[in-house]
Amino acid sequence: MKTRALRGPETGFTLIEALVVMVILLILMLIAAPPLFTMMRQGKLRGTAYETATLMRLARMDAIKHSGQGIVEFVAAAPDQMAMVRAFSDRNSNNVWEDGEPLIGRHELPNGVEGRSPADGDVVSGFARSGGRAVFRGNGAAADTGAIRFADLRENYLEVRVMSAAGRIEVRKCRTCASEDLDDWFAQGEGWTWEWK
Repeated sequence: MKTRALRGPETGFTLIEALVVMVILLILMLIAAPPLFTMMRQGKLRGTAYETATLMRLARMDAIKHSGQGIVEFVAAAPDQMAMVRAFSDRNSNNVWEDGEPLIGRHELPNGVEGRSPADGDVVSGFARSGGRAVFRGNGAAADTGAIRFADLRENYLEVRVMSAAGRIEVRKCRTCASEDLDDWFAQGEGWTWEWK
């Protein structure tokens, strides 16, 4: 008489079980992906704006420390470089970054973020007296008021604005983004919650 060896329960997954798990994971990815991509896009835009605000504050502090000028400027993309925001210590006060002058910092714009204003306006709004740059003097004052603006691919706009001659800096977002109207821009918590497209 033949005896069969006793075997324990078989382990592993059946093909049906594996397919069910794959379908559930696919459904979860389809639900989670759009909000995740939106958060990543917002993070890039916010990060660029807050990094620019930080560069402005550092340039202001450098100007005070060295009794000179600290400058922040938007540098458009070129064949050999990406668009960026650059801050430097203008030791000879000629409003131009030259060899030998310390670079305070720079921030290259990430993919999906560009320097742009609503209604195809300029990247820089204001700063007319300072040649389109944020210039901070040795006493901490700003030479002029103005903003550097950024946009994402969904037409969300943020600006980093030098609000006053005292050098106050704010990150602001536009509400309707239909024109260059300064009353359309608000800081976070300033009577309007930022809404994103």
